[in-house]
Amino acid sequence: MNRLFLIANRLPLEVKDEEGKKELVPITDGFDSGLNNFYESFDIKWIGRTGVNIDEVSEVEKIELDNKFRKDNCIPIYLNQQLRNEFLEGFCDHTIWPLFNYFTLITKYNPSHWEAYKKVNQIYADKILKYVNEDDIIWIHDYHLMLVPQMIREKFPNVSIGYFQHIPFPSYEIFRLLPWRMELLEGILNADLIGFHTYDYQRHFMSCVRRLLGYETFFNRIRLDERIVKVDAFPKGIDFEYFNNTAKELQNVSGKKESVIHKELKTYLSRGKDRKIILSIDRLDYTKGIPDRIKAFELFLTNHPEYNEKVSLFLFVSPSRENVSDYKDLKKQMDELVGRINGMYGNIGWVPIWYFYRATDRLERIELYSSADIALITPTRDGMNLNAKEYIACRTEKNGVLILSEIAGAAKELGESIIVNPNNRTEVADAIYQALNMSVPEQKERISVLQKRLKIYNEERWANDFINGLEEVKKLQEFNFTRKVNNRVVKKIVEDYNETSKRIIFLDYDGTLTGFHKDPQMAMP
Repeated sequence: MNRLFLIANRLPLEVKDEEGKKELVPITDGFDSGLNNFYESFDIKWIGRTGVNIDEVSEVEKIELDNKFRKDNCIPIYLNQQLRNEFLEGFCDHTIWPLFNYFTLITKYNPSHWEAYKKVNQIYADKILKYVNEDDIIWIHDYHLMLVPQMIREKFPNVSIGYFQHIPFPSYEIFRLLPWRMELLEGILNADLIGFHTYDYQRHFMSCVRRLLGYETFFNRIRLDERIVKVDAFPKGIDFEYFNNTAKELQNVSGKKESVIHKELKTYLSRGKDRKIILSIDRLDYTKGIPDRIKAFELFLTNHPEYNEKVSLFLFVSPSRENVSDYKDLKKQMDELVGRINGMYGNIGWVPIWYFYRATDRLERIELYSSADIALITPTRDGMNLNAKEYIACRTEKNGVLILSEIAGAAKELGESIIVNPNNRTEVADAIYQALNMSVPEQKERISVLQKRLKIYNEERWANDFINGLEEVKKLQEFNFTRKVNNRVVKKIVEDYNETSKRIIFLDYDGTLTGFHKDPQMAMP
């Protein structure tokens, strides 16, 4: 069984203090859910950060944690708080994240953060090299680790390396602004297979490689001096069966303890007949377009007063990066918008926007998806957006309407949704009206098509397609290597030839000094 090393910013387990002891708890919303069958095909090893400040744990505690992680096939990486902050909150959050999402005005270019990024990537590479062999498979995930492929390749020239980026890759005009653009491109290019969610991101990456590094590109391949690298789109799916089956199970809550979410929904629906729920669910981030979404809902209320007291927006925002000033400002803006709109339009019996600023776990999200008549998902930039797919999967009666931003990566797959420009509030407001007035047969027709697609292109299919693609490109590289003497071999031959005083040259005959013949005896010079 092949060993597959999954390299990520965080491990799928996090450390929790339980009665004075540090215990490992699964992170349920990691990208690994729904991949059990895929994992069974490999000897899986995880390498990633623990989230633990190495300065705050004793050597004994660290050894205990290492042993616990090892039992779950995890190899932990520990960082001190300063290095973690400069790497994650510095370079990743203030440079790569805003730039790759086209927020150039708030992008910071701090050389010390870049040095921290390089240092952490080297820490990852050193840890990987400690455990990996030449015949293993290495799958590196996301923008936190763009330099790691090159660091590994220098030690293991022939090992299989895949790199998948879960966020957008920007256009050349944006990426060129980055002072360390060359180093990052060269780092990624040492992977054998480079994957993105959409063909747009793939095209942007190849354009940057061609225009900044001058490498030859053809179709979805890049020809380097001695290797061919493949770049392709692999839209990430969800565990459709889990979401669909769990939604069915949660529909019958009789005899069960009601969740907080269920009580809130029940309270709202009890206050009026045939009330509709519009669901907005995101983490706090300027890429999600939440303020514009709120304003679009306000415009809808203004244009269609007949829907006052008949529809409410359930706005769920999960806290994120609350210590960053841009996120503090965003939170303040949302609070003020919600307060103003509720004060202007609401009354004793009706609140236009039900605002929840807290994290939601997977079961809570499923309950929300199952209850919402409309999902309003309008990010201004998003690599994929799995919330949109999860909503579709949870519509067990095949009714409901998804309003989705055309800029989200998922829009390429979910064309039966109402696709909108998230920056056009009038268009979003009109889409809400269209969704509320869409007939049930049309809703079911759209949802049915979407569910069939998501069921086929699920999370397991995504992982299998990527690994199969990695195996194919390795075969292509081996084939090309056997077809010709590459530059490295030519250089070595010339160096050895010049360093010797006596030389013997051995040459093949049939197919080298003369052409191939079916009968070797007929091969004449």
